Amino acid sequence: MGARMSGKVKTVAYIVACSTAMVYVSLSRLNILEFLHPVFRIASLAVFAASVAISVLSFFDYFKVYKASKDKA
Repeated sequence: MGARMSGKVKTVAYIVACSTAMVYVSLSRLNILEFLHPVFRIASLAVFAASVAISVLSFFDYFKVYKASKDKA
């Protein structure tokens, strides 16, 4: 079974989530742009939560396609 669009969207969502988390940690450790710390903290948590939801939806998408292919065989 090849990669489906839901899997690709999930991957991009996790890349964005990791990137925002790394920006947040970098800003915190460098003590620069302190007014942006809460923004990146909330953004990274929100994008990670969205990534989890997308992962669950992707699982059901793959499961549906897998089950359909098994029913045809």
